[in-house]
Amino acid sequence: MKTKIPFTLFLLVFASTLVACAPKGFETQGVALLDSNNNSSKSDEDGSGGSSSLQTGDLEGNVDGGFLDRYQVIEYLVSKETIRLHIPIMSALTAGSGEIPKIPGSHFEIAMDTNGYPELLVDIPAAYILGHLGFQPDNLNLDPTRLPNGQTLPASPGGEPPKVSFKLPIKGMNIRIYAGFNVIGVYMESDVNPVVDLTFAIRNKSKLEILGYFSTISKKNSFKGGFYLAMLMPPRIAAILENHIIHH
Repeated sequence: MKTKIPFTLFLLVFASTLVACAPKGFETQGVALLDSNNNSSKSDEDGSGGSSSLQTGDLEGNVDGGFLDRYQVIEYLVSKETIRLHIPIMSALTAGSGEIPKIPGSHFEIAMDTNGYPELLVDIPAAYILGHLGFQPDNLNLDPTRLPNGQTLPASPGGEPPKVSFKLPIKGMNIRIYAGFNVIGVYMESDVNPVVDLTFAIRNKSKLEILGYFSTISKKNSFKGGFYLAMLMPPRIAAILENHIIHH
């Protein structure tokens, strides 16, 4: 079940959290990586242990800590063999949908969550993330290792960086997709500018595996601040999905 919070309360908590939180933990590419679960298992790093079949909640990713604590940002649509990312919208953006350029079978749309607040949904077939289908570069030649403001992508510890980047065709909003082997990321600029750069782990339902990271990006010169969501497929889960797709 997705955990949601009222939009006005979200903004208040968001602002107070960013002012009050002092970076701690370890540093990843200049961004403070905050992890509220200090007793992470070995499976966080190498995917060892656990079941050989996909369990309920394995790909249910929730932000672990901070102003979006327990907010679900990752899910797996079993019938479509698709990874879905949820990004809360902190702007006046209310409409937009279509296929992501260069990724057939993908989809994005602005939708309302169960509380009536907007979020961006990004659906990517798992076959792309697992490397069964190759990503084709965008003709804009966007740098797949950097945010629009030129900053290096945050939070890719131990993972392979994205290989391609695409811009979503939504007028008036800078939204980027970053894709590669076992990694998919989304950057969305925001009208609510985070005052500091913070990164929080995204854990599955059992909290034993890290599925990715959610980062706040502060305003840089003429570039608005925003949010970056990165899914990094754990090896154990990647192997299960691989087997499922091959024998489906």
